[in-house]
Amino acid sequence: WCVLLHDMGFFVEVPKALQTNLVAYGLDSACMVAPHSHVRLRGGEHLFPDGGAFFERILAAHDNWEFMPGNRSSCATALGLMWLGHGGVRLVGCIGGSAVHGTLMGLALEEVVLSLEAQGIATGVRCLERLREAVELLEKRGVCIPPHKAVLGSSVFAVESGIHVDGIHKVPALYEPYPPEKVGLQRTIIVGKHSGRRALCLKAAELGYALDDSQIESLLAAVRACAEQQEQSLSDAQFIALCRSCTVSCSCRRGEASYSFPVCCLGV
Repeated sequence: WCVLLHDMGFFVEVPKALQTNLVAYGLDSACMVAPHSHVRLRGGEHLFPDGGAFFERILAAHDNWEFMPGNRSSCATALGLMWLGHGGVRLVGCIGGSAVHGTLMGLALEEVVLSLEAQGIATGVRCLERLREAVELLEKRGVCIPPHKAVLGSSVFAVESGIHVDGIHKVPALYEPYPPEKVGLQRTIIVGKHSGRRALCLKAAELGYALDDSQIESLLAAVRACAEQQEQSLSDAQFIALCRSCTVSCSCRRGEASYSFPVCCLGV
């Protein structure tokens, strides 16, 4: 864990008792932030309305402050960005933040990094696609990462709504502040009761099916009926089965005896 975060450009706070062990893994002890080497300001949720003025006052008095914002008011990331914007240099948090580790663990550092980069501000953090390795390490330790957790969640780039699918297909930046590949993820189309014709066309093409207008109409009705019956979106296997059903039905109506195109996608 420490080697991974160090390689990505984060500073890792390591108790002195463990630093000798980590040097054996190739880490320079100078890269390990010593506990209490700076004056740490914790919490700060109550400062949000007047955060800027307060931060300016304490930063003018000392230059060795570090800030670890709490998240009881769900504004830790905003507080962290405010701190940096008023001259703060050291910001303390963790990968995943309070949504993963609890409100006392501060903000999610990966969210701060991406927020700053979206504004064109260099952070020194690199290889954000390796956040997938961090997620795997956390999950191996029994830490649950919610699928829709910002940045880290496996489903944050999964879209179902038809207008969103169409917009992302045309101009991804309309809905995505950064490309999924930047954090080691991929964009996926989820098929469900909110899907539209355009979404079904794109999902079918993704799986190797080229459907005409009549097939899309039949498929749309079948998808919505299935999603409402099971009260959740469809799996890829279910969608492929419906694609096959629609192509067979359309082919029969045209008097054809076989599929209108191959149906060997994903080995199903």
